[in-house]
Amino acid sequence: MPKRFVLRAGAIVAASALVLVGAASSASAHVTVSSPDAKPGGYAKLIFRVPTESDNTSTTKLVVSLPKDHPFARTLVNSGRLSVPATLHGSALNTPDLEHFDGRMVPGAPCTDAPIAVAGRPAWLLRQLPSGSFSALVFDGPGMAATAAMLQDAAGDIAPLQVLRVAAPGAPALPGVRDLVDAEGLLTQRFDGAPGTLVLLRPDQHVCARWRAPAAASVKAALKRALARH
Repeated sequence: MPKRFVLRAGAIVAASALVLVGAASSASAHVTVSSPDAKPGGYAKLIFRVPTESDNTSTTKLVVSLPKDHPFARTLVNSGRLSVPATLHGSALNTPDLEHFDGRMVPGAPCTDAPIAVAGRPAWLLRQLPSGSFSALVFDGPGMAATAAMLQDAAGDIAPLQVLRVAAPGAPALPGVRDLVDAEGLLTQRFDGAPGTLVLLRPDQHVCARWRAPAAASVKAALKRALARH
């Protein structure tokens, strides 16, 4: 009785070692797995062959357990969430990039979470983003005080805006700025946060614009664009 699944080719060895078969008489010792078209790093069809042990019994269930500590398996884990946030490519509310950035946090992408520290305590980025306000995520660099003042002035009467500085522990406080410490370096990595980089986040936690050297006119235009007022 063959069963077919499509998995990454790297899963073949692990999957074949972890097959459980539900039947009146266990057949797990005789289950075989083959994949004639498997190629390293690609996808392949796995064929599980389950023998009939007796004329009086039949296979009722085939369970494939994938070890969560293997990189290929971690991306297949279903945590119970049946949908994922959509990246709004091409949305008229996005301000297109004018500079080079790496990573997935493109304009229109849902903001990814990252472990941080706030006031010396462990926290998460998404919990620092209020639903009724834009957020300016600024990676600390020269001229940070001037950048913070520029952002507060640029938002003016356009929309509420909180300024979040990604700074080293013990950095001098700035008026109207909340400090986040990138405890594990993941925030900087995921946003390609070179010093001075600004990522503008909408109230729905989507990226709407980003700059390496932000200017007041650009920030004002991006806020109005995100509000469909451009």
